[in-house]
Parts: sequence; structure tokens; C-alpha cells
Amino acid sequence: MQDSKQIEFIAERVVSEVLSRHLPEIRQEMVRRVIAELPAAGTSEGGAASAVLDAALAALQDVTSQADVLNVLLDFAARFSGRVALFVVRGESATVWQARGFPDDNGLRNFNLNLADAVVARVVHERVPGAAGLDFDPNFLARVGHAAGGNAILLPLVLREKVSALVYADCGLEGGKLDVSALKLLMRSAGMWLEVLALRKAMMGGAPAPEPPPAPERSPVTVGSVTPERAAAVAASAPPQAAQQQAAPAASRSAIAVATPESDWTPEERDLHLRAQRFARLLVDEIKLYNQAKVAEGRAARDLYDRLKEDIDKSRASYHKRYGSTPAAAADYFTKELVRILADNDASLLGANFPG
Repeated sequence: MQDSKQIEFIAERVVSEVLSRHLPEIRQEMVRRVIAELPAAGTSEGGAASAVLDAALAALQDVTSQADVLNVLLDFAARFSGRVALFVVRGESATVWQARGFPDDNGLRNFNLNLADAVVARVVHERVPGAAGLDFDPNFLARVGHAAGGNAILLPLVLREKVSALVYADCGLEGGKLDVSALKLLMRSAGMWLEVLALRKAMMGGAPAPEPPPAPERSPVTVGSVTPERAAAVAASAPPQAAQQQAAPAASRSAIAVATPESDWTPEERDLHLRAQRFARLLVDEIKLYNQAKVAEGRAARDLYDRLKEDIDKSRASYHKRYGSTPAAAADYFTKELVRILADNDASLLGANFPG
């Protein structure tokens, strides 16, 4: 009987082969999404920023571990700022994992950020970026110096509705670049890619929620060889979180009103339903991204389920494993997202063999 390491090796090889077959579609989709967001984000240098972001997304696609994703995040964040540091949030502490651009990057390791600081507390609690100017954690500023004009920002890395890391970025002591819009897009892409990695591991046998690891022994990922043309789409396999929240239509809200009226939900129940719906959307978006040709053919032939049965059944099992025994189970968000995303809101396109 094969041991667990052999099974894991085989599973990773199979996943790699499947991804390789679909990389052209994945790259095209990611480039489309990045280009669509850049004008709204208002990045300062237009095409140059787009090229760097494309390269960042390509680098994310090329790595498969959490540590490497964080290295890519830091390396490219340094392209949009003067100085940058990543803090791992665990329990009641936020500790520097790695930094870029400071006089002594390694000397900052293990520095603990004050979570009671007003700016830090708001970013962690509200899960939104916050200005980290002259009133930021005084111990940290005493250590690294004040950014010119107080031009600094603190960004949350949100994984499964929880802040797992914080990224501090500023324009440097002498004043320089700080492209906040590009940094936000980069953070969002890194967060989504970490969730996709965790999702794949879960589908292959279960995995805990993604969490930034300790500092790796290997050297940081080299990004100089990555070209903009190799941009990848996996990091955006689900719509960005902020976009989901801003664009959530009334139809989406009503879709989760089952059994107990939405107005009677407790805050905990509301959060559970939203997390279940978001997870279902991520699963189905991934199916669509990896099977664009089959989706088009299945819609035309009205037999989507027959063509995508293996992927749909595996994803359904993953969804039920997480939410099948919770109060959100009755809403069956997975089926709703299949109909909405794959079948373009026409359930008949799934075919007569779809179990519903």
C-alpha cells in the first residue's frame, strides 16, 4: 500500500498536469481582470504599473507554498513603495516576518507591533487599509524612522474573513513612491491565491485555514526573470473580496434567505451564510476557469453536469464537508452558484442527469 508521501506526490503531479493544460485560459482571465481594475484603481503610472502587476501575478502562479507567496508579495510590494514590512498576526501578537527597503531588514525580524494601537486595531477589526502616518505605533516608528510627510499605509491580508497578516508600506525617509492602489490589488491577489492553495489541499484530503508560516530558510523568490506576458489568473479565480461586497446585488442577498427570514438572523448566522456563499462561489468559479471550453460546449448541448461531473461532484463534497452540518446547509449555496455561474441562471443547461 502506498504511504501518504507517495499519495501526496501523485496528487501534486496530477494537479500540476491539470493546471498546465489550462494555463492559457487562466492567464487570459487574470490579465482581463487586472486591466479591468486598473483604471478604477487609478494607479499612477498606467502601463508601467500594469506590467509590474502582471509580472506579480505570473510570479504568484509559479509558486505553490505559503512562504513563497508571501515572498512574492513582499518583493513586488517593494516595487510600489519605498519600504515594506509584513507582520504575521497570531492571537494577540503581530510579528515582523520579513521586510524590504529598511537599513537593517533582518534586524526587524521578531519586532512586535502593538495591536492596541488605534490604527492597527481599526485595520484588524474592520479589515480595511488604514493610514499609518505620524500617529502610528511609536515604538515601530522610533525603530525605523518617520516616512517623509507621514506617507504610509497599513494593509490587511484577509484569509477566510480573518486578518492573518499586516503589510506596512511607506514612501521612505526621503520621500518616494507609494502606489496605494497597486498595493491593494497586489494584496487582494495574494490573499486569493493563498485561499486557492488551501482549497486545493482541502480537496485532496483536508487542510487547515491558510496561515502565514514562519520565516523560510530558502532565499526569497527571484522575480527578475518573470515577464509581464506570463501573467496568471488563478489568484483571481474568485472575484476580489471588496468587489464582492460592493457589488452584492439584492438578488444575492435574497438567495440566502431560507427557512429563517434574513431579518431574524443573528450576526453569527449572517456571517455563516455569507462565508458559505463565498466558499461556494470560489469552488464554482474555479471549475469554470479550468474548464472554459467544456462550459461553452455544455451550455450549447444543455449537458453541463455530464461534461463536468467529476469536478462538480468533488467540489460539492468539499462544500458539504465544510458546511453540510451547519445551519447554512439548507440554503444549498453550491447548487445556486452552479446555476448562476456555470449555467448562466438557467438550471436546464445542467442537463437531465444533474442531481439538483
